[in-house]
Amino acid sequence: MPIGGGVVLIGMGERTTPRAVEALARRLFTTGEVTRVMAALMPRDRSFMHLDTVFTFCDRDLVTIYPQVVELLQTFSLRPSNAEGVLDVTKETRATCIHVCSYPAALK
Repeated sequence: MPIGGGVVLIGMGERTTPRAVEALARRLFTTGEVTRVMAALMPRDRSFMHLDTVFTFCDRDLVTIYPQVVELLQTFSLRPSNAEGVLDVTKETRATCIHVCSYPAALK
């Protein structure tokens, strides 16, 4: 899910593995259009296994969220590294997923 400013948000869970997120991030970085991939680790619960069921854009600066789930998401940022074939991966620990997404998406 593109969220603006060269940032893409991807849900990670039962079917989308960390390895798949890394592979997609590497591919996106080669385009030059994406500078950061954010992976939101979904809780293991089949009732909300898709990111767009708990976090959905209604407009360019407006989202709907299911707060009880979004507050549980662990968010990781992947960025290209200066080293060949290496990604910089950061676990976002200071804020919830919605706060991490609010800056690049210019959410109100």
